[in-house]
Amino acid sequence: FLPGDTARHHRAVILDLLQEALTESGLTSQDIDCIAYTKGPGMGAPLVSVAVVARTVAQLWNKPLMGVNHCIGHIEMGRLITGATSPTVLYVSGGNTQTWGFMDILITLR
Repeated sequence: FLPGDTARHHRAVILDLLQEALTESGLTSQDIDCIAYTKGPGMGAPLVSVAVVARTVAQLWNKPLMGVNHCIGHIEMGRLITGATSPTVLYVSGGNTQTWGFMDILITLR
């Protein structure tokens, strides 16, 4: 993927995707507690595109904004889907290949 192409794709679909997610979930902006977005690491152009939309939505909806680490976002999705409580994870993603124990991440983030 080229960063510019990915950023253009994100900009082209993000608003429709947001509306579709709200519609399918039956939620409204009042049901949302906070706006989270991928802060990095990753390709600069797509990250900027998503950050702009997240900041705009957070301001329009008067919600707090939270930048999320891209790698940890993938790991947390895996925990959510599987119900794992203390996984050891092999995260393979190009330049971000790492093996982490979940407790190591928590300690590092503090």
